[in-house]
Amino acid sequence: MPGLLSEQNLLSVSTPCEGLSKESQAGLPDLQGVGAELADQAEKRLCREKPQALSVPEATNDVWSLDFMDDQLVERRPFGLLNVIDDFNREVLGIEADFSLPAERLIRMLEQIISWRGKPNVIRCDNGPEHVSGAVQTWTSRQGIRIE
Repeated sequence: MPGLLSEQNLLSVSTPCEGLSKESQAGLPDLQGVGAELADQAEKRLCREKPQALSVPEATNDVWSLDFMDDQLVERRPFGLLNVIDDFNREVLGIEADFSLPAERLIRMLEQIISWRGKPNVIRCDNGPEHVSGAVQTWTSRQGIRIE
């Protein structure tokens, strides 16, 4: 199956609609150049040569993963989800959903989880801005938790 940026799809985007008169094409959006824009976006992506192998946790609370995801409501208002997962047994320790998830909110969530679960040795994160802020780095160093 050809991909989105295949030569066949790029050519089909830049050709006019077959079987339609010029009058009926007048209300259609002009798609010429869309294929080139998609190709430019694909070229801008950062290419890693070989990802580093992740360490395999040996016990509960050895490594936790933080993952920030975002989506939007039907009325197009964006919201975020913050997931905390224990990598040893894939247990979801917490999910936080809100329209804004600043670093202080992440720290509060981690403190709540640590109060009933104990501290992790390592927190692995996807390098979102809320995870590598100065406040989070200071908090993790005070707690003796390493960030990967």
